[in-house]
Amino acid sequence: MPGHVASDYFSVKGKSFINTSFFNVILSTNIALYQYLANLYFEGDMKRVVWASTDMMFRKRQEQLARKNVGSTTKTTLGILDIPFCSFRLTQDGVQEGADRTWWNAPLNSKGIWIEELGRRMKITPMTLHYEACFICQHDTDLYWAQNINIWDSAQETILESFVDAIAQDGSTKTLKNIIVYDATPHMNAQYSEHDWLEKNKLQTITMDIQCQTWALAEDKHHKYCITKKVIFDFLEGSGYMPNLSHGEGTVDEAAQNIVWDIFMGKNEGKDINDIRSKDLHKEATKFIVSSPSSVQMKLNFS
Repeated sequence: MPGHVASDYFSVKGKSFINTSFFNVILSTNIALYQYLANLYFEGDMKRVVWASTDMMFRKRQEQLARKNVGSTTKTTLGILDIPFCSFRLTQDGVQEGADRTWWNAPLNSKGIWIEELGRRMKITPMTLHYEACFICQHDTDLYWAQNINIWDSAQETILESFVDAIAQDGSTKTLKNIIVYDATPHMNAQYSEHDWLEKNKLQTITMDIQCQTWALAEDKHHKYCITKKVIFDFLEGSGYMPNLSHGEGTVDEAAQNIVWDIFMGKNEGKDINDIRSKDLHKEATKFIVSSPSSVQMKLNFS
């Protein structure tokens, strides 16, 4: 069972989360945010975005780059951070009911909204997902450009979209489009002294508190849910996970869905699916390789 862990109470009880509407709304929101941050800061280069908390971002970045170079005849690439990059992750208390906007109303919560694609009503209720994020750079030009991007990003409303497939018992699939209202509060971290910079080569960072307001979809007995196939494969291709697609006894679609689950929900995301062990990473000294500043795309406006 994907996501099965012996100490996971509900998994032990036989509960499979991978086809629930709740988790697929979260996973599809994660992917939409992953792509948006790549477009915002790196002209769409998703390989400069890593799913990690701020505390773990350097280790996860090393694992990400090591995975990309698995099979190389040299080990000099292990431990490279390849700055600049951006990390983000859903916080532990990041799933909350309600939204800043007045979306909630009794009929939607009790009777539901008519979904033409499903031919029936579905109960929906607003929820807000909170993420921690961090932009890491070394050059002043990258730092100032990121601040310029954040200024314009904060000045405009950003609406993202996520897509979830509802699979009926007869095998038919209907795609549901959800709305995501994105908002971020950046914090400039001038936390290092000149001595720290000269002696320890400290980096410059901008942390961000991100919130995404979206709709939670009620579970039902008539459908299984998964992220829309095209969204999954576009994500795996853009983020560099496609070479890890090995379906074994299952289908390619199931294997791709499992990889997405392991990336965002697995306790050792980026390790098990790539057979990378942390002990191999720590054998190499961390190397800071700074990419030359590149032009960065302004805010995408999905409306």
